[in-house]
Amino acid sequence: MTLQMSQGSATISAGGRTEKVTGAAAIGVGYHVTVDPNSLAVLHLGSGRTFELAEGEASITGADRIQLVRGAALGDLTAKGQIETHGLTVSSASGTFRVTSSATAGVGVFAGLVSMSGPGATLSVPAFREAASVSGTSMTAPRPLEILAGGDVWDHRYLGDAIDLDARLASFGGGLDAQLGNATGRDFFRLVIADPVALAHVEPFLSRPRSDVLIGLVLAAATSRRDPPQATFDQIMGLWLAGESWGLLAVEYHVPAQEVFAGLLAAIRKVGITVTNPTPGLVPIPVTTKPPVIAAGPAPRASAAPVPLGTPSPTPTPTSTGVLNQVIDPVTTLLNRILNLLLPPSPTASPTPAAKG
Repeated sequence: MTLQMSQGSATISAGGRTEKVTGAAAIGVGYHVTVDPNSLAVLHLGSGRTFELAEGEASITGADRIQLVRGAALGDLTAKGQIETHGLTVSSASGTFRVTSSATAGVGVFAGLVSMSGPGATLSVPAFREAASVSGTSMTAPRPLEILAGGDVWDHRYLGDAIDLDARLASFGGGLDAQLGNATGRDFFRLVIADPVALAHVEPFLSRPRSDVLIGLVLAAATSRRDPPQATFDQIMGLWLAGESWGLLAVEYHVPAQEVFAGLLAAIRKVGITVTNPTPGLVPIPVTTKPPVIAAGPAPRASAAPVPLGTPSPTPTPTSTGVLNQVIDPVTTLLNRILNLLLPPSPTASPTPAAKG
């Protein structure tokens, strides 16, 4: 068994001996590891059992397990292993998952299937889902994995493409919704969706931001080879309303970023945004006589209702954001330029320098 510092330093102790580690060191059962702030330690235990510890402390209780005292730990397993913390045991035979230990223990799964077990309670958590527990009991139902505050080191390693795509889709959505102004959702999607039956199916979501509904339609269309588009759309929108980000949904449903933007470009061209003329234009969208609906965003955590788990569970691999940027950046730049050109200038009393876009 070995400990390798990926970043920073840690202190290991066993048998009355204490050692500061900045590189690699031998460890074994009974060792206690304390990782310093802004540091990351990789623990190679038995075959197929790798654990990582970030700014916290844990004890090695076996060749296949660690006990997390505080902080956050990652299990990256190709053989059965587990992380224990405050009455909760989190185990997997083949999976990648994060466990955080505080007043409430949290579990987030990047790949595979993970089991949470405590006194009288057991819960299965699939990929792209998270759950929580207090002292191994009162386990919450699995819900979509949430990327908080831009994500931690493991989010960026395993979900880098999703984080990157979320930033680009936020830019796209803000520009599109601002440009469409007071046109209602029905006005907009009447031009995007030719089939009246499909349009009626989208009806329950027309009070939502048009850009978000459009992204959901594009994802559903890209995955309709497996399931009927309407059923897939309902499933995707349900997960989005439960808090799953568009970038994460694209990764979960195996939709490449370039395919997402190709679908969005095709849709906005139907509305009248063109890229063939030197000055792009938007054809007028018929507006109903009713007052415009002010779209409300999703409330991811407002409902505690369980999220349907009948969704694909692919195995993500560490991603290269640089390669993704080379593919998406030209498309994103083009979209941003189109939408910026279409936005009406703000009236001013005197000439002012033009803002750089």
